[in-house]
Amino acid sequence: MARGAEGIGAPCAFFAGMPLMVTGAGDNELAMASMGDERATVPATSPPELKVPRTRTSGALVAVVVTLLVGLLMLIFILQNGTSQRMAFLWLHFTVPLGVGFLLAGILGGLLVVLIGIARIAQIRLVARRHARAEHPQIQPPLN
Repeated sequence: MARGAEGIGAPCAFFAGMPLMVTGAGDNELAMASMGDERATVPATSPPELKVPRTRTSGALVAVVVTLLVGLLMLIFILQNGTSQRMAFLWLHFTVPLGVGFLLAGILGGLLVVLIGIARIAQIRLVARRHARAEHPQIQPPLN
C-alpha cells in the first residue's frame, strides 16, 4: 500500500502554514509567538457552538420512545403475573390474570384523567370565547 509522497511520518501539506499547537499551553499564545508569525498576536478562538432548537418532531420521537419502553415494562409485568384472581367491579364479578387486572385498572385511570383534561380544555375555551365576545361586540346593522 503506497501512502503517497508524504510518507508515514512526514508533515502533511494541509498543516504546513498553521501554527504549532501545544497541549496544556492555555490559549496557545506561547506556541504562536514562537513561530514569529504575524498571527502570533491573535489569540486562538473556538468556533461558535451550533445550537439546534427543539422541534415538535423531536418531542414526538421522545414521546414514542418513552411510550414503547413503558409498554415493554407493562408487557413484562403482565407476563410475570399470570396468576388468575377473582375481581369485582361495581356489579361485575369476574376472574382475570393479575397483570391484566392491573393493566385494566391503569387504563381506566388514564381514561378518567383524559376526561378531566377534556372538561378543563372545554372550560378554558368557553371562557376565552366569552372574553372575546365582550372585548369585540358585533355591530348590529340598523333596522329600517
